This record gives sequence, C-alpha cells and structure tokens, in this order.
Amino acid sequence: EIVKALKSQNKQLRYSASIGLADWPTAEPVTALEELLKTEKDQFTRTNAVKSLGSLAQLSGDEPQEEIAKSIIATFNAAGKDPSAQKEVINALGRIADPAAAVFLQQLLMSDARRKSIIEPALKSANALVAKAVALGDGATPLQAGQAVLTPGPLIVNSGVIIGWLSTNDAVGWIIKIDKPGDCDV
Repeated sequence: EIVKALKSQNKQLRYSASIGLADWPTAEPVTALEELLKTEKDQFTRTNAVKSLGSLAQLSGDEPQEEIAKSIIATFNAAGKDPSAQKEVINALGRIADPAAAVFLQQLLMSDARRKSIIEPALKSANALVAKAVALGDGATPLQAGQAVLTPGPLIVNSGVIIGWLSTNDAVGWIIKIDKPGDCDV
C-alpha cells in the first residue's frame, strides 16, 4: 500500500509515495505524511510530502487543521534556505483553514518582502478559508452555499446556489470548526 511505502527503507519508494499521495481521495495519509516529515532526511521527499499534505489538508478528517498547520510550519523552519521547499510550505499553508497558518504567512510577508509574490496569494487563500469556516452551534447548523469550498473547475455559487455541475468528480465541502467535543449528525 502506498501509505505504508512512506516507512520503507527504500528512499526512492518513499519519494514516489510522497508524490503519489497528493491525489489521495481521503485524509487517510495525513498522519503518515506528518510522521514522515519528522524523520525524512531527503529534502526532495520532504518537499513532496509537504505538497501532498497541502493537497489533503482540506480533507483533514480526524486531524484538526491546526495540527496540520503546525507540522507544515515546523517543516518550513527545518527547510533551511531551500527556496523550493519553502515555496511548497507557503503554498500548502495557503490551503489550510487555520488562523495560525494565516498569522505565520503574515509574519513571513513582513519579514521577507522578496517573496511577496508567493506569500500574498497563499495568505489571501488562507484568510478566505478561515473566513469560510462554519462554527457548529448547539442546534442545527445550516451549511450555506457561499461558505462551501468548491473543487477547481466549473462550479460557482450563483444567488446562493452551487451551479456548474458537469461530472461525478465535481465536489464541494465545508470547513467545520468544532470548538467542543460532542456528537454530530450530518
């Protein structure tokens, strides 16, 4: 299995798995990718793992966005001066609905104006995702079309309705913020 390949002794297998997991349909590999980032020595594999984590972040499943952001921020700090790795971290943070990711990007923008063209779009994206997060209340929480995170492509929100469905691969999701433990019915 591709997720198990991240723990392989074979460097090339870990590298290939870190690339392949970017298109995984669920959040299953998130924890394994985070573990890989803690131990992997090869910078190319680490960079691909960050890219995959960024792609899977919105599918975070049981892993809170905050935890994914922490792992990716730690990778930025460990990347040293590798601009390619740092760029992937910045892009990945732009796909995470966590205020800490937006704060990190804002601080980075203020301290490194040379990368403004890379940081600003990621910061805008992170702030937009944070703004779309739906906080669960004690009663029913309606999910509005305007708060949906749409897959890239033809889907758009028009007059409060999501339109432009062309295939069974088109999907929408909502970022749900859960402040306290409990049970939910969806």
